[in-house]
Amino acid sequence: MKDRIFMLLDLRFFLLLSITGLLAACEKPAEPKPEEPMQLTLSADSVYCMPVYKDKSVLELSWTPASNHGTGSGIAYTIEVDRKGNQFAGGFRIQIGRTSNRSLSMGHKELADSLRKAFPTMKAETYDVFEWRVRATVLKTGEEQWSNVAVLTAKWNENIITDLYLAWGSEKEQQTEMTMDPEHFSIFTWSGFLQPCSLRLHLSEKDSLPCFVSDKNDMTGMHYRTSATDEENQPWEIIVPGYYRITADVRTQSISIRGELFMIGGATPNGWDLSKALVMSPDDTNFYRFSWTGMLNEGDLKLPVTRMDFLPAFVADTADVGKMVLQTSYESYPDSKWTIPYNGEYEIEADIRQKTISIRALTEPEVRGHVYMLGDAAPCGWSWDAIIELSHTDWNIFSWEGALSAGQIKFPTEINSDWSGEMIYAPVANCAPSPSGTFEIRAGGDDNKWLITDPGEYQIRINFNDTTISFVKL
Repeated sequence: MKDRIFMLLDLRFFLLLSITGLLAACEKPAEPKPEEPMQLTLSADSVYCMPVYKDKSVLELSWTPASNHGTGSGIAYTIEVDRKGNQFAGGFRIQIGRTSNRSLSMGHKELADSLRKAFPTMKAETYDVFEWRVRATVLKTGEEQWSNVAVLTAKWNENIITDLYLAWGSEKEQQTEMTMDPEHFSIFTWSGFLQPCSLRLHLSEKDSLPCFVSDKNDMTGMHYRTSATDEENQPWEIIVPGYYRITADVRTQSISIRGELFMIGGATPNGWDLSKALVMSPDDTNFYRFSWTGMLNEGDLKLPVTRMDFLPAFVADTADVGKMVLQTSYESYPDSKWTIPYNGEYEIEADIRQKTISIRALTEPEVRGHVYMLGDAAPCGWSWDAIIELSHTDWNIFSWEGALSAGQIKFPTEINSDWSGEMIYAPVANCAPSPSGTFEIRAGGDDNKWLITDPGEYQIRINFNDTTISFVKL
């Protein structure tokens, strides 16, 4: 019985397998799946290239793989770009080669440079339309395939200069990178110490061309030099060592080179204190001219080029005070200075290239006509009838020589026997005479006099220009 049941199951299983095989044999063979063409995708339909952003991505490309049709061959990819409607007859190509990545990121400067080079008639700040596609080459067979065409509208910012270098020196020039203004991309600045040299502005750290040189008609202008045959090759000249601030605007092609020049001396308010030397102002249109306007005292002055050292400094030409000499050591040239004749407001203009200087008084000096002497130390005593007048020896300078007795002395500036007129007074009562004293001039107030305790022959000199009085015993 069991054998009959097993035989029946085997028969049924055999029939099931036979039917399944028959049905499978009746099915049609599967069609091969068609190969899909490459598909190029751009990250944007429109871009604005700003070269100042340099390597920052402005456009991303990605594409699907091409087919080698089962040959096992590698595939090389090329990006093709041209103006819309030109059928890719021109433009530019980007060789990708073999890759499994199939994507490309383009920075602002890279894309802007590619567009400017391939389409020189393209204007800055003007949108243009470009077509992009990918060409795939099967390396074993040379067969080529193309992706779809993607359309991109693009323009680039007019500021195509992203790097600027200050260059100086000989054939193997030294240079340093200037700093781009973070808010005004066309402006570059540099500050630092320079020795006398010739300056140019390079656009590349490695190449001397293209570059900016001085405009031949305007030193504040920049000439864009692209060829060694360009005869306009005038550099900017640094005449004296010192600290400089240089600002260049590549959009307006203008430059400012602001050096330093200082004024120091007994004629200045701060005297010979170098740390407080007066700062002269550079001219905006001529970098070699400096000016200063203000109050000066009678005395002398010269012009150092830094606040770090008294040398180098411009001093007076011993043959012509209207000219300057750059004194680099005290042995190289006499330490001659310019003399300010009296207290007042002055305008000083100096040209370090022409080495000329102009010192012009803006105020007329107060003219003093008379100075007299009274006192029991004077030969005339206190008598207005016998009063002694000092000699007018120079501009607002009066002097006298003679014997003084022990006692007090003061100096009226007018004959006024009621003692109410203007007089020259000592700064304190019973002031000791000195070769370098000072005085006050007024009508009324404290009746301060000089006290002579050592009688003898004296020379007295009164200078209204700097309010000094000198008693020198002979």
